[in-house]
Amino acid sequence: MSTSKVKVIPTLLVFAFVASSYAQIKETDPILDFLDYVPYFEEFNKKDKELYPQYVPNHSAIAFLEKNIPLLDIPDSTLQKTYYFRWWTFRKHIKNTPQGCVITEFLPDVDWAGEYNTISAPTGHQVMEGRWLRNKNGFTIIYEGKKIYNSPILKKAHLSL
Repeated sequence: MSTSKVKVIPTLLVFAFVASSYAQIKETDPILDFLDYVPYFEEFNKKDKELYPQYVPNHSAIAFLEKNIPLLDIPDSTLQKTYYFRWWTFRKHIKNTPQGCVITEFLPDVDWAGEYNTISAPTGHQVMEGRWLRNKNGFTIIYEGKKIYNSPILKKAHLSL
């Protein structure tokens, strides 16, 4: 038996083992468990005086986050807590309007904001961050009351879920 044939057989056996193991894992089986991260959200809720409840108030935060955010588990506990705090605060800025949900930059109304207390400056950041949500409706940019998708100019723009 030649040397090349001897090397191929173990490689095929490893491949067959990995493939059969992978086939037993369902696509829906989560690798991380959301319940492991709930203590973060409970702590954030406990410490927060909710002065400006929006579309997802504190009492609904855990259920919303479980359905909508990607999970992250890393060795740096401070960075991990910061990651979950950011998602916890992101949902505080989702505001329901007659045109759909928007992402606000400020919880209290500010004088310089546009319609529904939105401003265009953070739109790029909000799109980049919000795209990770599992919301099936996706995101739309609203420009002067009309839905657009790729505008070079975002005057009075806001993000809509």
